[in-house]
Amino acid sequence: MTLIAILDYLGVATSAARASLTVATRGSDIVAVLLLATVAGIGGGTVRDLLIGAPVFWFKDEGYLAACLIPAALVWLSGIGRKNIRLIDVADAVGIGAYAVAGCLKAQQRSAGDRPRRIAPAGCGQPGR
Repeated sequence: MTLIAILDYLGVATSAARASLTVATRGSDIVAVLLLATVAGIGGGTVRDLLIGAPVFWFKDEGYLAACLIPAALVWLSGIGRKNIRLIDVADAVGIGAYAVAGCLKAQQRSAGDRPRRIAPAGCGQPGR
């Protein structure tokens, strides 16, 4: 597994966990938690891939959907979102950092030019939020 793939999985999982923590604190049901965690988890990477002209990462590897659904289900089932709101900030920071590095590396690897390489780190973590 490459560094980009590891950072992608980390970004997806932590963004999904962050979204599920946020939704769980509002008393949402499991369907809402799983749906919003998936949108948040794959949203930033999808926009990144579209910006740099790469194939959308989760179309060819369903493991990314599992990386969204597993943390979201664990957060909802454990009730941790109702107990520790500070975890939302930690998961958010880890997800944005992982996406920023993965986005820059992926844009550089695809020789996308200067503009996508400059905006990929700033934009990749944000569209899913």
